[in-house]
Amino acid sequence: DNTGGDNTGGDNTGGTEPPAGGEVTGSTLTVSRTTMTGFEWTENSYGSQNIADLSTYLSWTINGASFIGAKMCIPGEAAFADFAIQCQGNASETAKQARFGNTTSLGKITKITVISHNLKYAPNFNLAVGTSQVVGTAVPSGMITAESMSTSTKTESSYTTYTTVYTPSSDAGYFAIYNNTVGALYFSEIIVEYTAE
Repeated sequence: DNTGGDNTGGDNTGGTEPPAGGEVTGSTLTVSRTTMTGFEWTENSYGSQNIADLSTYLSWTINGASFIGAKMCIPGEAAFADFAIQCQGNASETAKQARFGNTTSLGKITKITVISHNLKYAPNFNLAVGTSQVVGTAVPSGMITAESMSTSTKTESSYTTYTTVYTPSSDAGYFAIYNNTVGALYFSEIIVEYTAE
């Protein structure tokens, strides 16, 4: 079901402890190259990030909430290299499908805004939300497609910027973006609005 249902499945952490989070603060957080700290970025390659092994995932904390992700790097595409994050995409091989999300509950997520960029193609990713952690080694069922969300566009000098918005219909405290589709996703910001517990 890709029409907007919430995924409330179980823990997908594969038995590995996620990074410890603290007390979640604020009401808005932004996932970006500025806020993703505590690790070394690779350029146009994914280094040792292995979808099947959570210990190889990138991990970071924003506003007290912990996040993990894999198959993410600085883009090789010159138009985005200075500001975006490249997320590998593949429709058939799980090992080549980027994913990232929070491992600490944000309480109630009220809006998720994805700002992405591409030379030719509209955003093509899937979003999972739930009451338990939805990022991990397994791809959740029932995700929401980017094309079913509200998207506006702005033409830049050499590329297009897409603003894609999703508003959860339930008390989801967790989200994850999976790129189990064809083509890389290049995003500069994921803005998450929430009411902390």
